[in-house]
Amino acid sequence: NVYNFGTPYRWITTDLNRKDAALYKANGVLNMLARNASVKTAPERWHTERHHTFDVIIAFEDRVFDALVD
Repeated sequence: NVYNFGTPYRWITTDLNRKDAALYKANGVLNMLARNASVKTAPERWHTERHHTFDVIIAFEDRVFDALVD
């Protein structure tokens, strides 16, 4: 499943529940979406935005933090 940046987590969650709720719950995707939705509305492609600066970036997972630092 591929969703464009800006697709609301609520829509993604509804779509995945419709496709196979048990699968996406078991593999943790629905939990990840709920966690992310508590922070922002949709995935953002902020790392390519040249006109914004960020003072703080929060990464929930070590591998994501490592990718950000790289």
